[in-house]
Amino acid sequence: MPFFQVLLHTPISQPEMIEYGFAVSPGTEAFLAVTPEMIHAEEAIHAFSYETRGCYLEGEKTLSYFHHYSFLNCFMECSSNFTFSVSFGLKHAYKARD
Repeated sequence: MPFFQVLLHTPISQPEMIEYGFAVSPGTEAFLAVTPEMIHAEEAIHAFSYETRGCYLEGEKTLSYFHHYSFLNCFMECSSNFTFSVSFGLKHAYKARD
């Protein structure tokens, strides 16, 4: 049966259809509750190293494939770099659309 794939995401992040998308069949209605979430870090967190925090803060890292930093964009780029280091060359097969 045919269906539409639906995904809501921020305009600065690459869509992750497999992880966060959902299917809607033609002729049906779908209702979606949206609860925005914002991650905010206090200024004191800058005193901790990247290794301790487990993530970069905005402005600490320039991404190669994305124009805007977000946790998801950073994760996707790190995954791409890891894949490249393991499989020699797949990094350039996927280029973001920013």
